[in-house]
Amino acid sequence: MIFLLLILGLPFVKGIGNKKNFAIHGYLTILALVLHIFLIFVIMIPSVGGGFRILVGLPVFYAFLFWVHVAFGTVAAVLGFVVIGFWVSRPLSKMGCMRIRKAMIPLFLIYGQYR
Repeated sequence: MIFLLLILGLPFVKGIGNKKNFAIHGYLTILALVLHIFLIFVIMIPSVGGGFRILVGLPVFYAFLFWVHVAFGTVAAVLGFVVIGFWVSRPLSKMGCMRIRKAMIPLFLIYGQYR
């Protein structure tokens, strides 16, 4: 769902670059970040806390995959806040988020791995 929101936001940047399209792109990105944070606190943290003994007993490969998932999820959340921070800190006419555009591509790829 998060990846779908990010994909839905792409045409608004690639199309006619007016303020309304950039605003829609930004709001879809905020919605994706809110959903990501919601899923972390409602599903992921409680499931890890309740099944920590299961995690300890995992084979090394699966434990590695678990920690890679945790790392990518954390990086995605932090990058999401950075991107949104740049977007809301500057007026749309100055395009503050375009300065952080290089962070958007890895963020998009991280979310793409979970699709």
